[in-house]
Amino acid sequence: MSCYNKLPYIGQAIDSVFNQDIDYPIEVIVCDDASTDGSYQYLLKNYSAQVRLLYNDSNVGPAITRNKCLDIAKYRFIAFLDGDDIWLPNKLRVQMKHFDSRKNIVVFTNSRIVDQNGVFLKTRSVDGFRFSWSSLLKINPIPFSSAIVDRQLAADFRIPDIPKRQDYALWLNLLRKGDAINCGEPLIEYRLSPGSISRSWRVGLFYYNYKALRYSGKLSRIHSFCLLFFHVIAKIKQYYS
Repeated sequence: MSCYNKLPYIGQAIDSVFNQDIDYPIEVIVCDDASTDGSYQYLLKNYSAQVRLLYNDSNVGPAITRNKCLDIAKYRFIAFLDGDDIWLPNKLRVQMKHFDSRKNIVVFTNSRIVDQNGVFLKTRSVDGFRFSWSSLLKINPIPFSSAIVDRQLAADFRIPDIPKRQDYALWLNLLRKGDAINCGEPLIEYRLSPGSISRSWRVGLFYYNYKALRYSGKLSRIHSFCLLFFHVIAKIKQYYS
């Protein structure tokens, strides 16, 4: 888990991990990316005995911060969570049932969208159950905070260090080795807050979709540009749903 200026929410996010109704051992790793709002001091005071806490001396961005967590993670399955999102109590239990195939490298869920005060706004669902690398070229269906990755298939994967759409670039890399499964239930609360990069769907964000397709997808310029049409349509549907 990466944290940058998430003081109002980070405790709720961590508590949602410890409230999972499973018997598996859970290792929680949080890296603070040089927060300026007291997040790190709050974590030291309230969670230093429960989580593995890391700190960046300067702000280096989410990719490097998350990769520091990956470097010390010891278990086979890696579950991501942003510092302002929340897992529902049965999230891990439901998802782990889908790691019964050697092809399933990522398992993700749908989302409950909430505002910055935690008030429910809507459910965001993705049509489809199994997603291959080729289907991922036209849409990014995987909410980052919902994903679990099987390191037995993914090996020593890294999160690409690009300004935006690190998640999409990561899925493009991973799904060359297996499929992503949507377990179908909304098992996270995704918070729309003033600081959320992904709240806006400005043209600039589609540029980073293009970059992800071009370099992680290893596609030609023309092919990458043409695929942006499907991303625009998907985003419009998402915005008006």
